[in-house]
Amino acid sequence: MYNNNQHNEAKLSQQIPPLSQKQEYDFQTQKKVGKTGEAIVDQWLQIHGYRIEDVSDLRQYQKAGIDRVLIRPNGSTATAEYKTDIKAK
Repeated sequence: MYNNNQHNEAKLSQQIPPLSQKQEYDFQTQKKVGKTGEAIVDQWLQIHGYRIEDVSDLRQYQKAGIDRVLIRPNGSTATAEYKTDIKAK
């Protein structure tokens, strides 16, 4: 039986370059990590019946710190700001 989760995990882990505690912050690397995190959360929400509107590039939403408008299965909406990081102390 094909396990789609294992395939997705392998695919996503290949996209993120390894970071160590000693590496300096790199905007482009962190941006890739963030986009990967957004894709994971979007996919998880979609599996649970949400429709997702990516508004992260729209100025009025950026000012409010909103990345997504989430449309629940019952039609109600919520907004979300996504944060993804792989460095911690």
